[in-house]
Amino acid sequence: MYIPKEAYKTALGNILMTFAVNKDGKLVKQKIIKGLDYRLDKKAIKSIE
Repeated sequence: MYIPKEAYKTALGNILMTFAVNKDGKLVKQKIIKGLDYRLDKKAIKSIE
């Protein structure tokens, strides 16, 4: 999984999530299982899309 360097600098927190990887190597069907804050969870998902 590719995580941009910007994500390490700007987003901190922990989330538990499930996901699938398609044939192109992109994440699909992301679902947050548990997170600290809804807004932080969405920011974390955007940083790895």
